[in-house]
Formats: sequence, structure tokens, C-alpha cells
Amino acid sequence: MAPDRLLTLEVRKDALAEARVVEAPLPEPGEGQALLRVERFGLTANVITYALAGDSIGYWRFFPASEDGWGRIPAWGFAEVVGGDVLEPGERLFGYLPMASHVLLAPEVRPTGVVDTTPHRAELPRAYNTYRRAGPAEDGDGRVLVLRPLHMLCFLLADQLEAEGRHGADQVLLTSASSKTALGLAFELGRAGARVAGLTSARNAGFVRSTGIYDAIATVAAPASSVSTWPATARCAGASTSTSGPRCAAASSSARRTSPAPRSRPIRRSRGRARPSSSRPTG
Repeated sequence: MAPDRLLTLEVRKDALAEARVVEAPLPEPGEGQALLRVERFGLTANVITYALAGDSIGYWRFFPASEDGWGRIPAWGFAEVVGGDVLEPGERLFGYLPMASHVLLAPEVRPTGVVDTTPHRAELPRAYNTYRRAGPAEDGDGRVLVLRPLHMLCFLLADQLEAEGRHGADQVLLTSASSKTALGLAFELGRAGARVAGLTSARNAGFVRSTGIYDAIATVAAPASSVSTWPATARCAGASTSTSGPRCAAASSSARRTSPAPRSRPIRRSRGRARPSSSRPTG
């Protein structure tokens, strides 16, 4: 690749298997902008969800394509600053990136991290516009690419359940308990003071139990009576059971507390973070 060219992967919105690489001159950063060279990004089942929900939730809007009918699938990755007057050259950031060789941002340094203030992203969820400063490249970067976005999703799901008072329940039952999404959600809910049970297959029961995250475990073939009537349920589908990637949906039954519940430990909240909307991000 010539050093002065920008290469970007685009896919047809109505036929995701059809892709092309668009070549353009490398943009010159103006005042208040930064040019980043994309080092690497993670490609997971959850990333494909961004394309499947590109129009309904707005993922296509983060990095507009060069032509109508085409889209640029965002992914989580690392990028290095190579130009601009806002960030130091050589600084590494972790965050939402296009599948491209470079990306041009309008970064604003805040106590919570670096936020892209590019106008077309202003109304999009803050979590996707915030970039974390990263140190030098290391062996653990691959794990960060896969797991950090899921941790953010789990935090937001737990935060929403807590904000809604867990639908009046003291206890939460998570299905697909062996999935990474369910494990992360169980961890966050446990820190908030909830009692959490996991529902999984008999094959995965040993692994789920070994994590020590759940207060109780039941299998699909033989659900335990101690968890089958728990009021709040979050259905988590991992990549093995859902073609659209891991996702969770919370539901509540008619059961409610029969006695006052102990005060829960609050989940940490980030100042200025947008509250959940009717169209939840998928992570």
C-alpha cells in the first residue's frame, strides 16, 4: 500500500457477502483533527451484528460509506496517531474503528478518555465515541479486542437492570449461562448485590460451576425448583445459538418481592453517559 492512500473495506448492505476495497487519497488532518493508522481490529460474531442492525440501530452512521447502498462495518481495535494537532504522534488508542487503513477523528481529551466530536457522530451512543488511551503493543492486545467490548455490553445491561430495579426482583436467572455475555452480566449483577442463577446445558454445567460466578446453576434438561420461579430472567444467546451474535433480553414474571429487599450495591456510573434508549446497542 502506498503511504499516501486510504484503503477502506465496504460491504453491500443488502448482501453482506459482497465486499470491495475503496481506495482514496489519505486525508490531511485540519485544525482539531487527528489522523490515526489502524493497527488491528477484532472480527467477531458480535461485529457482524453491527451490519445486521446497521439501519435499525444506526451502526452504518459511524463511518459513512462512499456510495449509497454500501456500508462500512465498525469494529473494535487499536490505532496509532500519525498526524494532527490534538494528540501526540505515536499515541495508541483503543476504540470503535472502520475496517480501514486509517481513520480521521475530531478528538477531544476528557477525564474519561478521548471522545470523537465529529459532527455526524454527535447523536450516536457515547460509549462508541469514546477511545481509551493504550500503552505499547503487547501480547494481551488480542484478548482486549475480543473481551473489552463484551465487558462494556455486560456493564450496560447490568446498569439498565439496576436502573429498572430489576423489575422488582431480588434474584436474576440467566439463560445460556456459559456464554461470555451471560458470564460478564452475572459478574456485574453479583457486584451490584443481586443473587444470580445460571441455566445451561448438562454438557456445560461443569464449566459454568467452575467459574464461581453464579449463586446457583440448573440445566435445561432438569431445571432446579430453586431457580425455576425466579422473577427476573435475562435470556442470553451466544454465537453458538444465534446467527446474529451474543445478545441479552431482560424479562420479568408476575412474581414480586414478598419482603423488603436488602439495599443493593450500586453499579459504577460514568458521568455524562447517555441513558439506555429503546434501541439498545448490542456491544
